[in-house]
Amino acid sequence: MFFRTAIGGNHNRNTHILIVAGGNETGRNNEREALLMRCRLLQVKPQHRNEKGEKWHEIVANVISKFEPDLVFIDGIRDLLLDFNNITESTELVNLLMRLSSVYNCHVCTVLHENKGNNDLRRHAGTELQNKCETVISVEKDGDLSAVSQKYCRNIPFEKFYFRINAEGLPEYCEPEIKPKNTDKLKELFTEILPENTTASYAELQDRVMKRNNVKTAMAQRKIKQATEQSIIFKNSVGKYYLVPNECEEQLQTELPY
Repeated sequence: MFFRTAIGGNHNRNTHILIVAGGNETGRNNEREALLMRCRLLQVKPQHRNEKGEKWHEIVANVISKFEPDLVFIDGIRDLLLDFNNITESTELVNLLMRLSSVYNCHVCTVLHENKGNNDLRRHAGTELQNKCETVISVEKDGDLSAVSQKYCRNIPFEKFYFRINAEGLPEYCEPEIKPKNTDKLKELFTEILPENTTASYAELQDRVMKRNNVKTAMAQRKIKQATEQSIIFKNSVGKYYLVPNECEEQLQTELPY
């Protein structure tokens, strides 16, 4: 499937974009949804070609030659190869894209999944693309958001940014979620298991941490130590632990309530 569109650019001319989208490994329903999202985003109608491998090489070359786009997206490049673990085939495809980019003065951006084990680009196709490309951009899930960052860059670097899919199924820029600091998490833990105006022995506190966080003895002991060092909990004169009330945090650094 491929489609083209134009967006506002510089020097009183539009920037022409060509998108080549292959099949989706996760199933036909997801493939259809992804296709519809691209079409809604760019307000275009797709043209379908059920080809694979070398046939796609010819199609992509002909379409770039015909429309002379400024920017070409290939999503994903895996579908332009019969065997993306074949060194010769991968090299020929990358050389073709480099040649088309040079002849028609267009930027070519490809999409390829990473290996799950080491986050490297997959197989020989990934290795060859990484060797020849200007920039490798990584997109990773971060909660409900997607984080976009550079892995390698031979040109001007960019800062990490985030986007999410909105209710209409379209991507939109957003700020990252502020994750609670370790101190906040510790305070939340001990506020829950050690209510104000109560005390607990070390053994009782250790047991509560183990049950609440489903951790073993060593981890529970580490949490108690961290909470003590960060002045979240204190030990009184008889060896009992207590939580510092929020309104008395500064005063009770030296005064014991019992």
